[in-house]
Amino acid sequence: MAHHKSVSSAPSKRLFFVGAAHLDRVGRLDESADFERSNPGSVKEWPGGAALNVASIVASLGANAELASINGKDVQGDQIAANMKQRGVGFHQQISAHHPTATYSAILQPDGELVIGLADMAIYDDFKIEGIADLLAGLADDDWLIVDANLPGAAFGPLLEATRANKAAISTSAAKAGRLTPHLQQLDVLLTNRAEAAALCGLENSTPTVDILSNLEQITPSRIVCSDGASPIWFVENGQRQSLSVPTQNDICDVTGAGDALAGACLYGLSCGWSLHDAVELGMRTAHLILAVDGPWRDDLHTVTKSADLNGKPVEK
Repeated sequence: MAHHKSVSSAPSKRLFFVGAAHLDRVGRLDESADFERSNPGSVKEWPGGAALNVASIVASLGANAELASINGKDVQGDQIAANMKQRGVGFHQQISAHHPTATYSAILQPDGELVIGLADMAIYDDFKIEGIADLLAGLADDDWLIVDANLPGAAFGPLLEATRANKAAISTSAAKAGRLTPHLQQLDVLLTNRAEAAALCGLENSTPTVDILSNLEQITPSRIVCSDGASPIWFVENGQRQSLSVPTQNDICDVTGAGDALAGACLYGLSCGWSLHDAVELGMRTAHLILAVDGPWRDDLHTVTKSADLNGKPVEK
């Protein structure tokens, strides 16, 4: 039986996230999308955003997660702040007087696949690095700073230069990933997917995965984790490229947040000193658990990841 790392007591290291914290609205169609027509379905909403989702996963696994972001002076911003307290994430909230809290609206097919997403996120251009300067300076060598690509491009240089902590980035979307490209040399870990990795390299999405990875390895010295839906997850460490197959999952409820769950569990494992292989394996198990529920988060990950095995076998302790 293969040995699997299991989640243990919370590491003392701080994982400090800077990026998106907004409201996700997810509409699920009753039947396959009929374009240019009114489609019956249902809508749910909850706090989301790459940095928020990943920080929530880290906290649920038992680590010390903090998040700095910006919201509007509105009910949605208050809702996000309250939710961060519920999820056990330390929240450093800036307030914009000029924009409402950001939203992401997604329409899903009955099987959970995304039809279209709409991001209303101009507020992130108002985020002030100066507002968290003391927090960044207080991070130790073995702490982590994690940024997501929702921030304006000009923010990344000052952010990454302001701390001696380990540095990781979440590329977020193909449309925004390019904001990180000038700063890839400063990263210790890059969490991305195939489409975002192609955008980081300025390549067409149709480029073969191996060519995308080869290009990415040439422009960043960081450890890389690159997912591609149900296709194998590729990861690079110390110049060695490996992959793990993603097992078939029949109980998918909602695809929202699966990539963030992978990223969060990888960061948890790396902060505990695990190898990238073991961290990615935990990421797959965690994404598997998130796919089985509505929304990008569940509060029982610290418990269920100890017994959840992708092959239906108990995890060795």
